[in-house]
Amino acid sequence: MDKEHIRQYFELGLIGMAFVTPEKNIIEVNDFLCDILGYTRDELLRIKWSDISHPDDLRLNEIRLNQMLSGDVDGYSIEKSLICKDGRSIFVNISSKCTRRDDGSVEQILSLVQDITKRKNAEDITRESELKYRTVVENAREYIWQLDVKGNFVFINRYAEEMAGVKSIDLEGKHFSYSVHHGDLEYVTAIFLDTLNGNVNNYQTRIVDEKGNEGVLLVQTIPLHEDGEITGTLSFGRNITERIKTEEALRESEDKYRTLVEQSHDGIYIYKRNRFLFVNDRVCELTGYSKEELYDLDFLQLIHPDDRAEIERYERNRSIGKDIPIVYQTRIVSKDGQIRFIDLSVRIITYQGESAILGLGRDISDQLKLDEERQKVQSLESLGIFAGGIAHDFNNFLTGILGNISLAKSMSEPGSDIYRILSNSENASNKASSLTHQLLTFAKGGVPVKENVSINELLRQSADFVLSGSNVNASYDIPCDLWALNVDKGQISQVIQNIIINADQSMSDGGEVLIKARNTEIDSKTSMQLNPGRYVIIEISDSGTGILEDHLSNIFDPFYSTKKKGSGLGLTTAFSIIKKHDGNIAAQSKYGIGTTFTIHLPASTDKVIRKKIGKDSSEIHEGRILVMDDKEIVRSTVSSMLEHLAYEVEYTMNGEEAIEKYRNAMQNGEPFRLVILDLSVPGGKGGKETIEELMKIDPAVRAIVSSGYSTDPIMSRYGEYGFMGVIMKPYTLGKIESSMREIIQS
Repeated sequence: MDKEHIRQYFELGLIGMAFVTPEKNIIEVNDFLCDILGYTRDELLRIKWSDISHPDDLRLNEIRLNQMLSGDVDGYSIEKSLICKDGRSIFVNISSKCTRRDDGSVEQILSLVQDITKRKNAEDITRESELKYRTVVENAREYIWQLDVKGNFVFINRYAEEMAGVKSIDLEGKHFSYSVHHGDLEYVTAIFLDTLNGNVNNYQTRIVDEKGNEGVLLVQTIPLHEDGEITGTLSFGRNITERIKTEEALRESEDKYRTLVEQSHDGIYIYKRNRFLFVNDRVCELTGYSKEELYDLDFLQLIHPDDRAEIERYERNRSIGKDIPIVYQTRIVSKDGQIRFIDLSVRIITYQGESAILGLGRDISDQLKLDEERQKVQSLESLGIFAGGIAHDFNNFLTGILGNISLAKSMSEPGSDIYRILSNSENASNKASSLTHQLLTFAKGGVPVKENVSINELLRQSADFVLSGSNVNASYDIPCDLWALNVDKGQISQVIQNIIINADQSMSDGGEVLIKARNTEIDSKTSMQLNPGRYVIIEISDSGTGILEDHLSNIFDPFYSTKKKGSGLGLTTAFSIIKKHDGNIAAQSKYGIGTTFTIHLPASTDKVIRKKIGKDSSEIHEGRILVMDDKEIVRSTVSSMLEHLAYEVEYTMNGEEAIEKYRNAMQNGEPFRLVILDLSVPGGKGGKETIEELMKIDPAVRAIVSSGYSTDPIMSRYGEYGFMGVIMKPYTLGKIESSMREIIQS
C-alpha cells in the first residue's frame, strides 16, 4: 500500500484511521477516528494505542503486534473494544497493516477502524430494534449495498434502489456487473477481489441504471467479517455525477476561454511585481518578443521612456489602493524599435492563489492616424465653408476684371506700353484666380471634373513647367504600361506642381527631383482609407533640407507653413484634391536628407481618348449667343468679349427671361446658336432649371454651364444634365473662344 493511497483514505475520511509505531505511540489519526472516540487530534497524539484499548484485549493486542514484529505476518483484522474519552466502550473492526524498513523491521502500522458497535448490539437486541436499524440504513442519503464473496448482491438500501432503477428484491442474487459500466468492469472487479483480501478500497466508477442512464459514484468498499472470515463486502457510495458534469463544464469553459484569450485581437497579460506571469499571442505580435523573452523582461522595459514615469506612478498608486484611470493610453517600444500607441485597461485579480494584475492592451496606432486624417478633413471642411461663401462673388468680379483686361489686351499693339501694363495686370489677376481656385478646392461638394488621362504625360508636363529655368532637374522612372487615371487633369497637375515647387525650394543649391510611378493592387487589409482595387502609385522624392519630425504631421494643415513666403495652402490643396479623387497622399522625410511624397490614385478601366481639334472655320464666329447671368459686370464683360469675336449677343438676368427669349427666337426663325447659363441665380431660375425648360423647347439646344463656385455635381457631370460644355469663372477672351469653338465644331 503506497503513501499516495493512504493519503486518499485520510482525505475521504469515510473510516477511522491511525498510524501507530511498534512502541504503540499514535503518530497520526484522521478526523473520522477522532469523532468515533471523542478525542481531539492533539489528545490522541499524546497517548499510546494501549491507552484506548479495552483491558480485556491487551493480551490479544500483544500477540498480534509480536507476530508483525517477528515478521510472521504483515497485517491482521480483529474485532475488539476501544475506550472513548467519555468512558464508553465501543466495539470496532480493526484492520491493521505494517510497513517495513529495508532491514525488514517494522516502521509503522496503519490501522483502519470501523465502528461496528451497532452491528454487535443488533445481534443481541430485539426484532424491533433491528427494524429501526434497517430504517436508518434504508433512509440514509447514501448508496449502501452488500455483496457476497461471489460478487452477487445481498442487499441494497432504498436510496441505491432509486439509483439502480430496480427493487432490491429483483437485484438480490445478481452479479454487481449488472449495474457497472462495461468500460469500468475490469477495474471494479479488481477492486472487489482486493477487498476480499481484507483491504479497504476507495474508488470512482461509472454505473448504469435499468434505463441505461449513466452516473458516477465515489465508493468506499470494506470487507465484511464473520467468525474471523471475510464473507463479502459492504459499499458506501456518493453520487458525484453532477459534480463531474460541473467540472467538465468548467474545464470546457476554461478551454473556450483560453481559445478566446489566445485569439483575441487585444493583448492580454498577467503580471506581478513587473514580471509577466502570462501573455497571449497578441502581446507577442505587438511587442515582437517571444513568450519566453517576455517572461524574462521587466514590464516597464516595454514602455516608452517618456511614458515610463507616469506608468510607474500608476503602479505605485494601485499598490496602495489609490484610484487610477480605468483605461489610459501609453506608448510601447517593440523589439525592432517601432513605437505603438496602446490603450491599457488593468484590474487586480487573484492568479494562482496570489494577487496579480490583469491587463488588456489594444493597439490604437492606426486609429490615431485615422483620427488625425479625420481632423484634417474637418479642418478642410471648415475652410470649405469659408471659401464657398466668398468664392462665387469674388470670381464674378474677377471675371469682369480678367475678361476686360484680356479684351483690352487683344485690342492693343503687342510690345506697346499699354500691352505691357495690361499683361502685368493680367498676370496679377491670374494669380488672384489661382489663389481662389485653391480655396475652391476645399469647398464642400466641389467635386473634380474628371476625364481619362495619361498620368505619364501629366507628370512630365507638370514637372517641366515648374522646373523651367530652375537649377533643379527632374528624372523619371515611369513604365510605359502605366494604367490610365480618371481625374480632373487641372487639379492633379496642381498637386504635382505644388509638391515639386516645395522640392525646388528645399534645394536652393540645385539637385534632382525623382518622379516614379507604378501600378499596384490594394486589398482590404490596408491601413490606408482606400477601397480595394487597382491603383497607380506616384512617388516624388527630393534631396533637399527635409522636414523636421515635429513639423511633418502638420504639413497638410490649412495655412501651416515654415516658409517666410507662401500661403500655406499648397500641400493642403494637394491633400484635399487627392481625397476628392478617392486617393491617399502621405509624406516621409528625414531632416537634412530629403522628402518623399507618395500618392495613391484609383486607376481607370477606360482607355485615354484623345480629342481631335477641328480646323478653323469662318462659320465659327457667326450666329447669335444668349448669355444668362445675374451679375451685371459679368453680363457686360462676356457680351463685350463675344461681340469682339463677331457674335451677336443678347443677355438676361435670370432663367425666366432666358426661356422667354429663347422661345421667341425659335418662333421667329432666328434661333440662338449657343447659350451660356450661370448655374446659380439668387431668387430666380438658375442654369439647371433653365436648361430643363430649354430642352423642352429645343431638344438640340447647345448650352454651356458657367459658375464661379458650386456645390452641385452639375459642374463635373454637366453632360448628364443637357449641357455640352462647362466654363469656370473667371475666364479670359481666349478661354471663352476655345470653349465655344469646341462645342460649335462638335
